[in-house]
Amino acid sequence: MSELHDELNGRLHGAAPALEHLERLPVLERVIREGLRLFPPVSYYTRATAEPMELGGRRLRKGCTVVFSHYITHRMPDIFPNPERFQPERWLTAAPTPYEYLPFGIGPRMCIGITYATVVIRVVLPMLLQPLPPDRRAGDPGRPARHDHPQPTPPDCRCASTVPAART
Repeated sequence: MSELHDELNGRLHGAAPALEHLERLPVLERVIREGLRLFPPVSYYTRATAEPMELGGRRLRKGCTVVFSHYITHRMPDIFPNPERFQPERWLTAAPTPYEYLPFGIGPRMCIGITYATVVIRVVLPMLLQPLPPDRRAGDPGRPARHDHPQPTPPDCRCASTVPAART
């Protein structure tokens, strides 16, 4: 993770990433890919067979529900060596097929929000991981610390006793 912090601090200098920065943060890209490999947004998908077929040596009838898990696929050691370890550097050489790395699914039912989600991750993660620049840190001169913010006053509960009783 120190490599990621060095990249973010060296390229962004505490600022939020702009669109032109996103293509020049390769370590961030590898960290995101590895995070999505280990913790995909959805752990499994289901599909229904459109016609009778054979799958894995089993005969399936039309309309049979098939469950598949990319969570499991992403942990197959023949595809990803040391699959339980967080190793962003694996993406320097890894070249899984679209059916081996599919955190957002694949094909016509791929997550409709994939572009939005990946841009949000690529913008928000650097903002969370970078230290705040000195002029934006709580406790710095000219900027109140969080605990120095005015606190709301509780409501005055005595006013409830002044409400007249309802007539019956």
